[in-house]
Amino acid sequence: MTTAKMIEAMAKDTFCSTFHQTLREKYQRDTDAGRYAGSEGEYAEAMAALPEILSGEKMGLLAQYEDIATQVWEFHGTFGFLAGLYCGFRQCLTADDESDGGFSHRVVENISQMPRMKQYRENFAHLTELNALFEQLSHGESPETNEHIISLQCGWDQRAHSASVDGFYCGYRAAMEIIDYISPESQCKFRMMGKLLSVEYQLGFTRSYAEQERQSA
Repeated sequence: MTTAKMIEAMAKDTFCSTFHQTLREKYQRDTDAGRYAGSEGEYAEAMAALPEILSGEKMGLLAQYEDIATQVWEFHGTFGFLAGLYCGFRQCLTADDESDGGFSHRVVENISQMPRMKQYRENFAHLTELNALFEQLSHGESPETNEHIISLQCGWDQRAHSASVDGFYCGYRAAMEIIDYISPESQCKFRMMGKLLSVEYQLGFTRSYAEQERQSA
């Protein structure tokens, strides 16, 4: 087995169904806590209503949409983790001090904005196919039905984005753990605490004390 094949096999073992299920469980906990109640509530309403409205042919298109959207969701989680790992090493070992750890630059710009998103060809092809399916599902339907289809799209968009955020944070933390394990004398976790707190705030995991006071007032 070549080194390239070994790395490929290791990546498949790392980003297996367990990894993605862990991110899904994190997303479900956040939803249960109310963080995504709006988008998930509207998604659930759409999925309950659409089978009663759409033709059999369009329900087939809806199933295709769900399948491809799941693949996009998983890609975002994997990409987020790898970007977080890269950015965590970069912030600990260089003078880089982007307040969000590099999430906007390395994740959002790369996989969610043109023209960079084109370089990830398989994911870009999936996004292109999702847009085409969305147009086919919406064509000829009433405004009320199209609202449900939009809710479906928004629900999956939120899931993909959340996977990239949670994956990025896991990768960022993993980089810190690796550096501390290999080089305990570097005191990476201690030196990175300010940057970590900034990343957690920018990614929406924590609030400032002033924000907490306003909410509790």
